[in-house]
Amino acid sequence: MRNLLNRRVWRWADPAAVGVSLACLGHCVLLPVLFSVAPWLAPEFFRDEAFHRWAVAVAVPLSAVGIGIGFRHHRRVPLVLLACAGLLAMMAGALLAADGPTETAVTVAGATAVAAAHLRNWQLGRLRT
Repeated sequence: MRNLLNRRVWRWADPAAVGVSLACLGHCVLLPVLFSVAPWLAPEFFRDEAFHRWAVAVAVPLSAVGIGIGFRHHRRVPLVLLACAGLLAMMAGALLAADGPTETAVTVAGATAVAAAHLRNWQLGRLRT
């Protein structure tokens, strides 16, 4: 029963984590361009730094579940390290970096690494099941 539950969680955790990573990329790359062209379209929620902390608060446990369950099956340490590095970069961008290009670059690099790790994790899970 536990193995079946892990497979079900694994099937939704990686795609959900990829979706969160892509939303993060869209927020970091596309929204600033849109808001510079049409600033009245920017709701206060997206301008607030708390949004970044909330996004990381969702990404970390979701990634831990997806990558953790996947690791139990494939035992690929570099994949786990890629996900961890990406999450650390996302946390650094959200919590440490000043608002501006550095924050965006660090966060985009982290979200890209997390998305790549989850895509590979999902692919390895599909090959196994």
